[in-house]
Amino acid sequence: MPPKPTTNKEAILSAAVSLVREQGMENVNARSIASKLNCSTKPLFRVYENMDALKQDIITQLDLYYSTFMEARMSDDNRLLTQGIAYIEFARQEKNIFNTLFMDKNCAGKSIEEILDADWNQRSVMNAQKKTGLSLANARSLFRDVWLYSHGIATQIVSDDINLPPEEVVQLIKNAFHRFSLVMEGENMNEIPEKMDKFFNTRADIYDVQQVKNIDGGDKCYYEIAQYIPDNTKTLLDLGCGTGLELESIFNRFPEMDVTGIDLADKMLEKLAAKYSKHSIDLINGNYLTVDMGTEKYDAAISVMSFHHFTYSQKRKLYTNICRCLKNNGVFIECDYMVCSNDSDIEAHFLSEREKLLTDHNLTENLYHYDIPFTMEHEMSLLTESGFQSVKKVWGVENTIMLLATKQEKK
Repeated sequence: MPPKPTTNKEAILSAAVSLVREQGMENVNARSIASKLNCSTKPLFRVYENMDALKQDIITQLDLYYSTFMEARMSDDNRLLTQGIAYIEFARQEKNIFNTLFMDKNCAGKSIEEILDADWNQRSVMNAQKKTGLSLANARSLFRDVWLYSHGIATQIVSDDINLPPEEVVQLIKNAFHRFSLVMEGENMNEIPEKMDKFFNTRADIYDVQQVKNIDGGDKCYYEIAQYIPDNTKTLLDLGCGTGLELESIFNRFPEMDVTGIDLADKMLEKLAAKYSKHSIDLINGNYLTVDMGTEKYDAAISVMSFHHFTYSQKRKLYTNICRCLKNNGVFIECDYMVCSNDSDIEAHFLSEREKLLTDHNLTENLYHYDIPFTMEHEMSLLTESGFQSVKKVWGVENTIMLLATKQEKK
């Protein structure tokens, strides 16, 4: 005799979910499930009182499957960005399930506020707030805009109206995230920005934790930089050294190295001095845009997450001074916030917002904390124009890019 078909709750739900994936929710009924299980409809109604109760459990199973799919593809490095990408990929791979969960008015149809307030999405909103420095209200608006943009692409894919390869989807969502972030950052511009030294001094006690946690690749970049310093390096200039996060890995590799550090924030330098009291460090509390760095004085120079606050002319002069202070064949390693998509419109937006900020608040040209990330290509061209003969990208995570520039002896 053939084996008696299994018609317990688990088997019924498994068959029903399989039918949704293959044919869509509209084709799920008692007869189609019974046919899938190779039995009559009677065993189904020994387990379920009616089809409404069964369909509610099917939706629960689909939600669980969706959550598992998404969690496997989302990262706290940028939860909102990876959520948008994963959402569209789910639509591509599971069109019928996506249609049931997000396009069927009987199952979907939630308000934007309900979507924003869901526990799942609150995690992405809070992560976006940490990543961007936006207010909670603007982080919620950023989530709304990225989600609606992602949903629009996903529904077009499910409806077979467009055909976008996964790599193009990734770039579209990255661009959307950055552009929508710019709009929200503009909303954050109501308050007068802090002067640079005050901004960092007031955050000296939390700086180490926040930097590692909040910047792309923050848990790696401060340790990655040491490996690109040449073996024969004895003297190092650290520009915008702050609390010296990057020096731990450098001193591990070069315990006898002589380091000169320059930073505006005296409280940050106090933290650095306490950490590395046993090492040879000369600290200068000043503005590296104006401090005399000397000529052919250092074997290497570094800067980590510091130069993205300056304009073209400021950087051009700064890079020229760095090149001058290096010995022949010396290297400058810059790890900073850059526009990884090389979208010059994003760079232009930051520059124009800075000018608007200075005008609106009648600010002088003193140093204020405002981000002006350049594209990587622009950054590299500035270094070349300033006298470095070789410039290349050696490492990067999202918008955190590390460049290695070499000063070679002129023949």
